[in-house]
Amino acid sequence: MGRDSGRLRQEMKRKARGVILVDFDVPTEWDFVDGLDDRMGGHTMWRVMKAVNNGRFFHTRAGNIVRYLSYFFFPLYVLITCRHVTYIFGWQQFYGICTAFWQRTLHINTSARVTINTFIYKRKHGLAGRLYHWFVSYSLHSKTVGAVICHSRHEAKACALEFGMSDNIFRFVPLGLEGGNAVEHRADTGFTYIFSTGRSNRDYDFLVNAVTGSGYSLKIACEWSHDTDDDNIKIIHNCYGKEMGEVMRGASVVCIPLHDIHLSSGQLVILQAFQAGIPVIVTRNTSVTDYVTDGYDGFVIDKDARTLIACLDRLRDDAGLRRRMSANARRTFNENFTSRRFGQRVAEVIVSQHRANGR
Repeated sequence: MGRDSGRLRQEMKRKARGVILVDFDVPTEWDFVDGLDDRMGGHTMWRVMKAVNNGRFFHTRAGNIVRYLSYFFFPLYVLITCRHVTYIFGWQQFYGICTAFWQRTLHINTSARVTINTFIYKRKHGLAGRLYHWFVSYSLHSKTVGAVICHSRHEAKACALEFGMSDNIFRFVPLGLEGGNAVEHRADTGFTYIFSTGRSNRDYDFLVNAVTGSGYSLKIACEWSHDTDDDNIKIIHNCYGKEMGEVMRGASVVCIPLHDIHLSSGQLVILQAFQAGIPVIVTRNTSVTDYVTDGYDGFVIDKDARTLIACLDRLRDDAGLRRRMSANARRTFNENFTSRRFGQRVAEVIVSQHRANGR
């Protein structure tokens, strides 16, 4: 027993240590970490640290204040308490950005290499915008930043130009989602309703106006208000997590109307739909073609009401098309966008940065 304990302690000393900063509950057996281990040979001990659960409370004004304070100060707590780590992975971008900020400002725990995940940036106007740009740029230029992960090719290239940094720092890695084959999709018993959800960069005015009077039933899960006389359109408030998933799985198609064509958004909802075997209709922007193959697992359309209705008509009238697209959506998800596959790709980025820096 003593010899076994000694070997375990020696093995722990030899292994690198990594911390993953999250704002949500992770599974006990997290496929993302398994994916990291697939590519890093099990040579890194990963610890998951959660600040707060980004649930319903954080969609209130007071909740937003708490959330932003957590983004700023939780990384400082991690840097102080986890002094002997090799890698810090900020799952939410502000955890990674603020970690790099504290490292550069206080020169604390600067041996830890930071990977910033889910990076999205849109320049803001006015004094607040200039301060925000300075803060992000100052943090990104910390020598501790190994990689900044964007979930679209366009976003990675645009951000590298925006901050005057190497393409080797800003890396495109497709998003992944937990669950895989464990999620069962709804059997096709006929066309039911359209579903939409999400906050970032959504143009729900377009979607509601396009569907009004068409006879299609539309359900939108979001904290958004829109006056409509169409009884077939329902806005569902306070609908998150499992409840939102159940409403989505009852739909025949998921529509994602995007406002800014240059802002990366909508990927998570696309993957949630694919996981459940539901085809999507997404308005064209610079990121969606990294996830959706037009005509195969969904439709990528210009933001035109007649085009949207035409796609809905095709799905409603052709059960074979619905079944094919449903099967293709599941195949796309399982082959490319699982949490484990995401972990493998992230590990490849971390390892490449490790080698580039001779560490």
